[in-house]
Amino acid sequence: TIDMFDPQQDEFVRRDDLYNKYLFRRDIHAMYALVSDVHERFGYQLGLRGEYTYRKLGNNFEWARHSRHRFDLFPSVHVSYTLNDHSQIRAAYTRRITQPELFYMEPYVVYVDYNTAQMGNPFIKPEYTNSVEAGYNYNFKNGNTISATLFHRARKDKIERLRVPYHSSVTLDSMANVG
Repeated sequence: TIDMFDPQQDEFVRRDDLYNKYLFRRDIHAMYALVSDVHERFGYQLGLRGEYTYRKLGNNFEWARHSRHRFDLFPSVHVSYTLNDHSQIRAAYTRRITQPELFYMEPYVVYVDYNTAQMGNPFIKPEYTNSVEAGYNYNFKNGNTISATLFHRARKDKIERLRVPYHSSVTLDSMANVG
């Protein structure tokens, strides 16, 4: 319960309208397999992670209560080829996940300051990233190394902050999969 001081009554008054219950449970179970080897000039590393996620949200608002069961696979591939004693080329692919933070999902309006309020989105999804890299290494005889890498990242369901008008001079920030 929340008690707020009321100057007109000169006492603390219980404010049940400001009290909210929130249940959050997230279980993540994962298994990972990795195989790697080198054959003459060619090296590789192959990985696969399977991840099961269970998420349950419960609160005072019936519209915001839900649970989610999800199984995802996250492969990774790293390959390299040695051109000579001093140089090597390499390439890689990985898939990753970024789970939303708890406060991204809480469906209550909270004032950060006089001009900013924030509210979570209980239906926000995890963000997935696919990353591809290609690179080149050159090792000098004195032990120094120079390398160059090109990479590309593509995100699905990217989590972004949205800011919209809420009341006069107050904006409301929330999170959504809009990026």
